[in-house]
Amino acid sequence: MRRLFYASFDDTKLGRAAFVTDLLPDPGALTARQREILELAAKGLTNPEIAELLDISPGTVKVHMAAVYRILDVTNRTEAAVALQKQQAPPEQPHLSQEHGSIAVLPFDVMSEDQGEVHFADGLVEELITRLSRWRWFPVIARQSSFAYRGKANDLMQVGRELGATYLVEGSVRRSGEKLRVTAQLIDARTNKHLLAESYDGEMKDAFEIQDEISQAIAGVIHPELMRSQARIARAAPPNEIDAWQIAMAGLAEIEQREQEACRKGIELCSRAIALDSRSLIAAFALTMGHYQQLAFQWGTDPAASMQAVLEHAALCKQIAPDDPYSCLAAGTAYMLQGKVELALDALTEATERNPSSARAWSFLGQLVGMQGDPEKGIEYLERAVRLSPRDPGMFSMLTAIGVCHFAAGRLTDACHYLHRSADLKGNEPITWSILAAASALAGWEEEARLALEELLRQNPQFSIDGFRLVAASVHPKYMEQMIDGLRLAGFD
Repeated sequence: MRRLFYASFDDTKLGRAAFVTDLLPDPGALTARQREILELAAKGLTNPEIAELLDISPGTVKVHMAAVYRILDVTNRTEAAVALQKQQAPPEQPHLSQEHGSIAVLPFDVMSEDQGEVHFADGLVEELITRLSRWRWFPVIARQSSFAYRGKANDLMQVGRELGATYLVEGSVRRSGEKLRVTAQLIDARTNKHLLAESYDGEMKDAFEIQDEISQAIAGVIHPELMRSQARIARAAPPNEIDAWQIAMAGLAEIEQREQEACRKGIELCSRAIALDSRSLIAAFALTMGHYQQLAFQWGTDPAASMQAVLEHAALCKQIAPDDPYSCLAAGTAYMLQGKVELALDALTEATERNPSSARAWSFLGQLVGMQGDPEKGIEYLERAVRLSPRDPGMFSMLTAIGVCHFAAGRLTDACHYLHRSADLKGNEPITWSILAAASALAGWEEEARLALEELLRQNPQFSIDGFRLVAASVHPKYMEQMIDGLRLAGFD
């Protein structure tokens, strides 16, 4: 199982840890092969995995790692990874501190003396660390560091300071016969405030399967809460005390409100972040989504410029971090706007493969699959997104997409049901009202169609069929014409 080794130290707070970081020798003395092996080990690969990837024997890997430890004068992978990371970091980039959202998963408590349950709990935490590490915006503290706190009555704020972690995940495992209950809490280590608490029940039929299911569920709900928490911090900080990372987080939070003025502000903030750090993936992704919104909601006065901005920032995401799931999402969005359906499907599928816990990835993929002629598969993916992130701030968008899938399947009553549920969550979403007007008209509900169209035009007086076609370039032509026919039937000229 892969684990991300990540060290995050604040020189003023962590004493011995920071001191060790400063004393570690430069990895430049390593041979090319030793450096290659160290880089893979720092990403969490085991010796057998490294051996397979490099086509060498595990014994050879061990020999090289022993030499790495000797040359660097370290005793374990974590310290070696710190030395590597320190050298690779851009000179102007400060060490991450608790302000930058790092997260540690502490060993889960086991409510029995059964060693089998201890092993199960450890495996669950390992899997959770692996899944959380795929959210690359929030560095994950190495297992070796967090497991040092097993069985101790810990002051969580002190643990956070010692690990350099902004957030901690702790939990428990309890078993009764074949019944299993797992609890998990997300804690802000700076304030000791509990941000999230969840419990999961299952049956111990297959330990690996239930570890996978529960860890995926926990990772899915934690990430949106981390995003919200960091956005609150960035908004509250004095303007002269925040860096590019925090500016980008604040900008993304504005853009994800999907409001015209908030989107404009978010684009402005993320443009500032890019100016400060040209390799800010958060800012590049947020700008991709912000300019996409300007197209989707017809907010801008120059659609061609907005389209170009989407394509440029999606390309920048891939340049900064080609393997990051958010880069895949940005690429998929750009391909959809261009009507390059197969490339969009490939990019969004890759996003779900790289991070199966990403509700956003499953949501985007479900929308595209449903609009391209497989509404049942689209609904399956979208419902998975809903299960992964049941309190997601973008839930209205998922419900609208499920409604669109039902529209594609000809189930207009179901389509309107989901579109109404979406409007209940966010009543000023033009796309929701446009599809609701079309579906209601086609269903023969003239009054509902007329009112939905009135609301659409109130929300977006600039709405046009041409703009609708531009944004929906990846919608199957059959569904596109049905939607446009429905809008005209509702009374749109």
